[in-house]
Amino acid sequence: MAGFLRPSDLERVDLDATMVSSDKVLFLNIIDPKEKRHGQRVTKVITIHPHTDPFLYPVAVFE
Repeated sequence: MAGFLRPSDLERVDLDATMVSSDKVLFLNIIDPKEKRHGQRVTKVITIHPHTDPFLYPVAVFE
């Protein structure tokens, strides 16, 4: 399955909370500033698994 991030999602990525696991899985935290649940801002976690072609998976930017 493949998905795309909207430009509005890309500008809301919390770079401080972005992490790469030991098996090269990238976790992006997207914070929605307007939407709240129980008084807390809503955070979506996007998981990106590695691709065999390094040009299609630029994880080195976050390492």
